[in-house]
Amino acid sequence: MANFRLKLRETELDLPNGELTIGRGTECFLRINDELVSRRHARLLVTPNSVFFEDLGSRNGSRVNSSPVAGSLELKIGDEVEIGTQIFQLVRGAGRPRPPSATTPNLRPCRSCKRLMEARLQVCPLCGVGQRVEEREEGPTCSMTSFELLLGVGDKMLALGRNDEAEKMLGPRLRELASRAPGDLPGQAEVSEALRRGVRLAASTKRTEWYVWIFDFARLAEHPIEEAMLDELHAHMLAHKPAAGAALQAYLDTQTGDDDATVLRRRRLEALLRFCHRTDLGG
Repeated sequence: MANFRLKLRETELDLPNGELTIGRGTECFLRINDELVSRRHARLLVTPNSVFFEDLGSRNGSRVNSSPVAGSLELKIGDEVEIGTQIFQLVRGAGRPRPPSATTPNLRPCRSCKRLMEARLQVCPLCGVGQRVEEREEGPTCSMTSFELLLGVGDKMLALGRNDEAEKMLGPRLRELASRAPGDLPGQAEVSEALRRGVRLAASTKRTEWYVWIFDFARLAEHPIEEAMLDELHAHMLAHKPAAGAALQAYLDTQTGDDDATVLRRRRLEALLRFCHRTDLGG
């Protein structure tokens, strides 16, 4: 047995002595098929008495105990290492260290619960969601989109109150979605997920840009904003008074059906106009 282990929820991975790389590359000791993880993302230097962690200039960086890593640092028992969407904890092993050998199984996040699982599995053993596994040149990987991965990380940043980081992570992708041609938009389920994150960014940052984005993107995608989301917008727009009247009116103009759901939605949207900044309404 090794002196140290990395723990991911209920799973513990022995750390043999030596230099152990972490990343998406097939040569890595710990391989994580996560688009937020670089091919050679980080490395561990393991000795019988210590473990050092170093980020290898990865695109999205690494964190130890929620702080960005610069250079190499020694990990202590209980320290948490954040790579991509996953958080590992260093725990104590037991017994005699063993030399490095074969790499660990190819891992990837579940497309639903985002927990790591073996890439060969077609159903997540934790939440039971199918993974749409595809055979690619480097072996089996999940067809999860980069946006699905970003959603999980963005939610985590928002939950931790790291609003600026969440906006830097989600903002470019949301803007890119809104710049697409109508025929190149994702399905309605992903549109709804994107809108939810737009609402969360608007609520956390209080920026008019995200209120405008919500209505512009919903109009572009021809998406009926759900009642629960309208409830959230009511509360946030009442507090923030965004200058989003023009975008809201443009979306409202597309709600022309005479069915009960559309009529109710139109009334709710008209009510939201009262909360927009007056200069945006020509007042």
